[in-house]
Amino acid sequence: MSSTLLKTTVLSFSQTKRMILDAISIELYKGELIGLIGPNGAGKSTLLKILAHLLKPDSGQVFWKNKELSTLKANERAKALAWLEQNGAIHWPLTVERLVALGRLPHLAAWQKLTEADQQVVDQVLIETDLAALRGRDATTLSGGERSRVLLARALASEPQVLLADEPIAALDLGHQLQTMQLLREFAQGERASVVVLHDLALAARYCDRLYLMQHGKIVATGKPEQVLTPELLAQVYGVECVLGATPYPWLVPVRRLGAI
Repeated sequence: MSSTLLKTTVLSFSQTKRMILDAISIELYKGELIGLIGPNGAGKSTLLKILAHLLKPDSGQVFWKNKELSTLKANERAKALAWLEQNGAIHWPLTVERLVALGRLPHLAAWQKLTEADQQVVDQVLIETDLAALRGRDATTLSGGERSRVLLARALASEPQVLLADEPIAALDLGHQLQTMQLLREFAQGERASVVVLHDLALAARYCDRLYLMQHGKIVATGKPEQVLTPELLAQVYGVECVLGATPYPWLVPVRRLGAI
């Protein structure tokens, strides 16, 4: 049986006559945490939205388990994929618990109430994301970091097979950055996998199985973190001289900007 969950073939996407993605082909396997990295404007978020079926490519295809993603019914996609938006907004004055419980909707019939098993899932993800003490709070009153954790909890509550997360640690403090990356690492086990857009290259090196390094809408390099995060590639793509190390954990320090790229 194939271990491929998501696969793209030569995706291209343009907007206002500007090429955003140019012949992108990637593959996601079961048990993997994949990092999309690259400078601002590289096309990372656009690629993630296409994987989530939120944008339609100009050309190329996205496959879910060797079946074209667009052929899946909406409820099938909702069970297969969860989307965690960058700086996601909360528009309704719902409690944190109620908002997280919305993640169970793909598993419920119309107007069906949460079962005991559904509630157990909600309770567990509230604990995992340090939100149990906030379960009764109006979600619209939360800080940016708390809001990010609530939306992560909602995505986890849907129990998808693939979690697509766009900069999930951007608004978080150091402790919750590590917590979130560990949750994503633990999520991407067995039959499940995750694709995450990251700017923190040290955390990408520590937690991701493979990286896709993007620049100007193209994939410049792909492979294990130690194969992609090299001084030469970082200088080429980011225009920055970096010092890297591997003990006790992977680390990276940008030391000098090399100029415009």
